Amino acid sequence: MGLVLADLIHDAALEPAGWALVTGPNDKEQCFCKRLGMAIVEAEALALLAEAVPG
Repeated sequence: MGLVLADLIHDAALEPAGWALVTGPNDKEQCFCKRLGMAIVEAEALALLAEAVPG
């Protein structure tokens, strides 16, 4: 998957090249995202969506 992701974000914005939604990223995930220039958003998808929807 890493090679596919790298190809998808090739020529993306300089910083960040994208965002990764990861709950509790481990060292390997952090290193991978840093290498690709991606920002990590530490949140659960449903909780993030609940915050975005007015209530």
